[in-house]
Amino acid sequence: KIKEIDSSLLFASSYFSRLLSSKIKSLEEIMEQSKEESNLFTRVIKKLLFSYSSQKPLIIVIEDVQWIDDASAEFIVQCSEELKGYPILLICSFREPLKKKLYIVGAKRIELSPFKNTESDKLIRFLIKEKNIFELMKDKIISTANGNPLFIEEIVREVKEKRLSADKEKQGNYTEMFADFQIPDTVQSIARARIDLLPGGLKEILYQASVLGRYIEINLLQKVTGLEVKVLWETLKKLQKDEFIEKVEGGPKRKTQQYYVFTHSLIQEIAYNSLLFKARRNLHTKIGAAMEEMYLSKIDEKVEELAYHFNNSNDKEKAVLYLNKAGDKAQSLYAFSNAVNYFQDCINILETSKPKREQLVKFSEIYNKLAFSQSVVGERKKAENNLNKALKYCRKIKDRENESLILMSLGNLYGDTGKWDKAIEYFQNSLLISEELNNLKRKARTIKSIGLAYLFKGDTERGYKYLKDSLKICKEIKAVVLYAMVLNNIGIYYDMVGEWRKAIKYYKKGLSIYEKHKNIIQISKTMGNLGFAYSSINNSELAIYYLKESIKLSDKIGDIYYKGINIVHLAEEYLKKDNFKKTKFYIIQAEEIFQKLEDKLGLADVYRLKAKLLKKLERWEDSEIFFKKAIKIYSQQRDRLNEGETYYEWGDMLLIKNNKDSAKKKLLKSKKILESIGAKKYLREIEEKLDNLKK
Repeated sequence: KIKEIDSSLLFASSYFSRLLSSKIKSLEEIMEQSKEESNLFTRVIKKLLFSYSSQKPLIIVIEDVQWIDDASAEFIVQCSEELKGYPILLICSFREPLKKKLYIVGAKRIELSPFKNTESDKLIRFLIKEKNIFELMKDKIISTANGNPLFIEEIVREVKEKRLSADKEKQGNYTEMFADFQIPDTVQSIARARIDLLPGGLKEILYQASVLGRYIEINLLQKVTGLEVKVLWETLKKLQKDEFIEKVEGGPKRKTQQYYVFTHSLIQEIAYNSLLFKARRNLHTKIGAAMEEMYLSKIDEKVEELAYHFNNSNDKEKAVLYLNKAGDKAQSLYAFSNAVNYFQDCINILETSKPKREQLVKFSEIYNKLAFSQSVVGERKKAENNLNKALKYCRKIKDRENESLILMSLGNLYGDTGKWDKAIEYFQNSLLISEELNNLKRKARTIKSIGLAYLFKGDTERGYKYLKDSLKICKEIKAVVLYAMVLNNIGIYYDMVGEWRKAIKYYKKGLSIYEKHKNIIQISKTMGNLGFAYSSINNSELAIYYLKESIKLSDKIGDIYYKGINIVHLAEEYLKKDNFKKTKFYIIQAEEIFQKLEDKLGLADVYRLKAKLLKKLERWEDSEIFFKKAIKIYSQQRDRLNEGETYYEWGDMLLIKNNKDSAKKKLLKSKKILESIGAKKYLREIEEKLDNLKK
């Protein structure tokens, strides 16, 4: 199907297969995968929709958005931001209140105003064919319904039932019969009254069906009710005739499964809420048990529904089981907001009873998983609190395996916020336990994380030592993808210390592994790294080749951020060749990308590049303005490497301008910053320029 819509997206078929399979990944497997992959699925779905719309205009209708889950809401908002340039009409129907997070800037909100009396009159005339009944009832219906079409339909259904009842009893005097006809004040009341008038058997089936949700799977309903198939079908046909439900036709699932749907979500809600709390919980338990039996061989496909039913049942043990599984599945699909909700519901149930050892194990595992999802969606403070709770529980029961994983999660959390010393402390503690348990893969991952933390902290030599140790373990245990990641990290080390030929060697080794595994995200990133490294050794031809290839791949997978980074590097390459026209062209592209993303560091890179261009054009004052802008952002964002390099470039410009005192200050500032982080690039040049200034 992907090939039919857009063959250029075939690269993503393996990602789709993995994401859409029912296989649930462990937290450690999810942590192993790159953060970029979590967004690939969304990006490719968007590109598929946009490509499909280029073949023919596309209308997407999403009903009952008031019940939408968090992950789907995020996707709709993301998609809607890019719809403007495509022939796509997105229609979302909802009843108030609507979740605030689904507010879509630029969307046209169409409020369905009540019908005018003339419009209500037309609808009633269409629904009531008998002229005498229409004349008798229309004014009463119009005054009661207040222009609500659903209310009008429900009143008319009540009128029809009254007429049918009268015809059966041969009471033909409609004037007398409808003179005292009482209409309830709300649509909910009249729908409830219609349900109450149903015979006991029909009413019971409608109630049981309402617990399944708006869509009623016939096989499951038959299992829950215990009715014979023939009897159930007859019952459903009667409910259809009374316009409570209607049959669903078409769709891929309908070939093997048959469905009915409530005529309106409000009818399902009213039927559901009419059930006593105890009866409702019993039905949820019954439905959950029936689903377990029916879907035994493919239970992972139904964990979300099972979580819903058991969470509303009396079986709290099963609720915890399936909420936990649903959270795991949501994480596997990168639906982290949904995962947070599932894990939180799980914890809420566990907290209702005094925990035994088994519950404490669950507490520590679930708090860790909850914290991971919270950290991804930006709730870092909550994540930190929950990781500390997880740590407390696993230490209480001496669960060393889980303790090691939680410590690693804390290290990752502090690393993401630039707290390198704290990150290293937690990684080191995790490493001690991994060594004690002889968990070599986790040991390799933790050592890699320590190495990266030291690199970004500025202790490059210590970082390199850890990365080499991690590489050795990866090779021993044949952890191929992790091995490629470490190779790339060592390439970054050599980039930082100015040994670019060695960096190229490691990047190429990693690239060959990623190409073998068709990991397009990492192929794109590594090609970008290669382009930068070739640029550093003044091999312009290969630098431009790899940067353009990386940009092409980034564009293909919708990775706008990484595309922007490499456009900056490409512009720098053309600046070296004094091709000012192409330099300006790429600067404009990069600036548009980073402004759209509101990415400060990306904009700092653009300002730095503008300053260098203006320097070459000898527009000294303008150049100085952009050097200042870039340094201010680098300093605020604690990007020491780029801050130090930019001070050097600014100092060099001041030398050309013959402002020796200011140049010396900038060069000394650059030297101090670069030496503090172990970066060697520009240090020789700085020393030479400072020596020349002494003469």
